Amino acid sequence: MSNSIIAKNTLALYIRMFFSMGVSLFTSRIVLQNLGVDNYGIYTVVGGFVALFAFLNGPLNAAASRFFAFELGKGQGENLKTVFRSALFTHLFYAFIAVILLEIVGLYLFKSKLVIPPERMTAAVWVFHLSVVGVFVTIVQTPLVALIIATERMKVYAYLGIVDVVVNLCVVAAIVFTKGDKLVFYAFLLLVTNALVFMIYHFYCSRNIKDRYSVRPLVNWKLQKEMLGFTGWSMMSSASLVLKTQGINMLFNIYFGVAVNAALGIANQVNGALTKFLNNFTTAMNPQIVKRYSSGDFNGMNSLIVRGAKFSFFLLFLVALPVLFSTEYLLNIWLVEVPHYAAIFTKLLIIDALIKSFINTIGTAVSATGDIMMWQLVLGGIQLSILPVSYLFLKLGYPPTVAFYVLILSCSVNILIGILITKIKVPCFSARKFLFSVLGTSALVAALSFMPPFVIKKYITETWIAFFVISAVCVLSTSLSIIFVGLNKHERMWFCEKSKALFRRSAVESAV
Repeated sequence: MSNSIIAKNTLALYIRMFFSMGVSLFTSRIVLQNLGVDNYGIYTVVGGFVALFAFLNGPLNAAASRFFAFELGKGQGENLKTVFRSALFTHLFYAFIAVILLEIVGLYLFKSKLVIPPERMTAAVWVFHLSVVGVFVTIVQTPLVALIIATERMKVYAYLGIVDVVVNLCVVAAIVFTKGDKLVFYAFLLLVTNALVFMIYHFYCSRNIKDRYSVRPLVNWKLQKEMLGFTGWSMMSSASLVLKTQGINMLFNIYFGVAVNAALGIANQVNGALTKFLNNFTTAMNPQIVKRYSSGDFNGMNSLIVRGAKFSFFLLFLVALPVLFSTEYLLNIWLVEVPHYAAIFTKLLIIDALIKSFINTIGTAVSATGDIMMWQLVLGGIQLSILPVSYLFLKLGYPPTVAFYVLILSCSVNILIGILITKIKVPCFSARKFLFSVLGTSALVAALSFMPPFVIKKYITETWIAFFVISAVCVLSTSLSIIFVGLNKHERMWFCEKSKALFRRSAVESAV
């Protein structure tokens, strides 16, 4: 498949992302306004606690995506239906286990360990049960989404995502007018939304990918062993990720209360909206990395690894820099009541996301080999250390921001170690080229882009005019730095040719 197809797939995902991001930011404001800071914080900590027990869904999704793309890359798409049915069985089995653990062990820990205002405990328990059912639906839906992505039906994935966003917008409109307990009603409507979206995915797959899709689970011991082996090692990374995010969420709840959980929830909303820029690009590129490995095109794979990592950072930095310079102003426009710490949490999470953008493609390359033991043990182990180190600092009386500094440091270490492991597992990978062409070039682009808006911000007051001026300078300085410093000769020539073609097409359409 040509790079132009990857570009088209990415474009479809960006259309989905822009729509969903706009609606998500709008609905977050309405939800916070109607629920209030305490209720929003309760929902954040309860949802995070439930997600803590659903950590295996990430490895299962990674295994399904890898094996689906690998079969297609070998040119054996006819075997994909068998692989899908095996993946469906695995997901169903784990979904039932997750529900049982949550309703027995999870409910006990929830009631005994989390700090919830007594008058809101009944509502929080209802949110817990509804979230558990939502987890079941999400886990079972995962192989359907992986199948659509592996077959690179990105336009369909984009359209279905837009439907999901529209339904969530209806949910927000409903809680505005409800007279009952808004927190419980909100959790119930989100569960209904999850079920509706699952049915839409099922309907599409049964009609349009029916030669590779089936609702009948299959126990294929050979495939099951391979997939569970891959899942087993992925589990450490997923567990460490959940412990890092939701564990910090619970630490904040224990040491600072639900108001700081609300601030973290807002920061995660902003960071999630921004990182969708990155996720859409890697979603379009990752299947191609796996397929090129399985087909033996190692030069093409190596090229995608390097270009993908560099462009991932550029795409995210282009939108992140204006937000970093105007975080407080944007939050005050967006929210009626801005929780304390929301601005600094947002900035630190964005910096962490920028650093993590380098690791996506090399992680996919290692996953393509199927041998992920070293990657998961080392990088997962480093990530696991974040929670106990953060706990130590918080216990010593440090402010909540210390957890994010620990997070950023560990992520930086993981990048360097990840490069070394990728070189070991993928011999065609050039660690030297990655260090200089990706990390070195990206650092230079970031430094050159940062200076102009930094200087201008020192001399203007924070108004809406200043916001637009700073944002325009950020976009301009970043764009110029990427074109003249970030791109190599061939990439710059390709960019110029595409730009000229776009302008010519626009001129012709205007003339007509």
